[in-house]
Amino acid sequence: MRITKFLIVAIIAGLFSTNAIAQKDHLAVADQAFEGQEYYKAITLLKKAYSKEKDKANKAEIIFKTAECYRFVNDSKQAETWYRKALKIKYPENNVQLYYANALKANGKFEDAIVEYEKYSELVPDDPRGKNGAEACALAQKWVDNPSRYVVENAVQLNGKNMDFSPSYASRNHKELYFTSSRDNASGNEVDGWTGQGFTDIFSATIDNKGKWSKPKPLPATINSIYNEGAAVMNNDFNQMIFTRCGVKKKVKMGCELYATNKNGDTWTEAEVLPFFVKDEGDDSTQVTVGHPALSADGKVLVFASDAEGGKGGRDLWKSTFDEEKKRWEKPVALASINTPGDEMYPFIHADGTLYFASNGHIGMGGLDIFMAEAQGEDWGQVTNMRSPINSSGDDFAIIFEKEQEKGFFTSNREDGKGSDDIYSFLLPALKFTLCGTVTDYKTKAAIGDATVSIVGTDGSSLETTTDSKGKYCFDLAPATSYVITAGKKDFYLNKTGKTTTVG
Repeated sequence: MRITKFLIVAIIAGLFSTNAIAQKDHLAVADQAFEGQEYYKAITLLKKAYSKEKDKANKAEIIFKTAECYRFVNDSKQAETWYRKALKIKYPENNVQLYYANALKANGKFEDAIVEYEKYSELVPDDPRGKNGAEACALAQKWVDNPSRYVVENAVQLNGKNMDFSPSYASRNHKELYFTSSRDNASGNEVDGWTGQGFTDIFSATIDNKGKWSKPKPLPATINSIYNEGAAVMNNDFNQMIFTRCGVKKKVKMGCELYATNKNGDTWTEAEVLPFFVKDEGDDSTQVTVGHPALSADGKVLVFASDAEGGKGGRDLWKSTFDEEKKRWEKPVALASINTPGDEMYPFIHADGTLYFASNGHIGMGGLDIFMAEAQGEDWGQVTNMRSPINSSGDDFAIIFEKEQEKGFFTSNREDGKGSDDIYSFLLPALKFTLCGTVTDYKTKAAIGDATVSIVGTDGSSLETTTDSKGKYCFDLAPATSYVITAGKKDFYLNKTGKTTTVG
């Protein structure tokens, strides 16, 4: 699926002949698709092989591989079903227990998942994933029961039946959005054997003053090719874009790389590769993949994801600084304070320097969760989960913010979506503070109507109102402000001054 597709290999697409399959061993053909990471295709072939297979050992292997395929295409419901089957036949692989627990967690069955994680911990006591998984499920339920104040909505006008993900702002006024999609009008006619969908391209859409999005259009051929493009970021001048491209050359799997292209008016220059982790000539080691770029506000820091050696495992986040004198990006370094043995990807650098990213290695609610880490000098500090409703039991990733505001977009495959991955908007509503009170006679405690109540704020504001017949008054207050309150009325003596604050 889109999570690993840009960070492992580009998948070779192609049609296959049913006549050719009929001439080969059904299980061998299914295995060939599985080993070739054509998981969507492999599911059909494996099920066909299962119906014909008589050998118990082979049937067990088919069950496990079918479960694996569903895991890779992010179908957690089917993955749960097939891993359960693998456990029932006692498939000899400890990870089956772990993956079954992960599937239960992804499906929001937190209590059941805790039981399975505990079983995994008994099987493999030295692996922290069992303990961490159980802890994550307990936290996830608390976060669902006590969500943050963010308001999340499906950006239905941007989403289709296929994958729509990884949004990025494309204009200073934030009214244009680039995003990645496998919709039908993407370049190329072949089908990705991993996902069963077309290859991805970068699309553009603009929003009008009434909140209506235009029909998404693909970017030109200088950017979109017949292979996979996506996960793009614009610089702060909105005249350069860095994006991810995964290619296939003469049916040889190639890795993913970062490309840069400049914009002049409506014209884009030919995209050029950014040479990170370039292999020496004759080096036959595994192709390093690079993707998911994020730029700092000043354009001097580039954070991206890669499976290069030197990280902690899986896909890690790396940072490169631009050398102004040499006009090139320096050798990248892994973000040790952020990375885990799991996957870290889809970074975003906020205008205030905070790093946002997706991870399945930190304790979270589902598959990928969105996390944040505040800037500390040239590094980032403690990692914090953004909790529900930003995160869900599914995969949540690729968050972006509109300048300094608490609003933006992210991607999720949660259950209420239109396609396999959808773009969602989010907004943190401003806090509303209201101060209400009653003015009374100090001795008799009787309410005093028609009294004048005044408040003066540390922000320079000054407000005044009059109490009603029951002595009551109310003020709307500003956030992060302290106030002094006074009350008065003819023939009454001011007894004391009140204080209140919205700070903290």
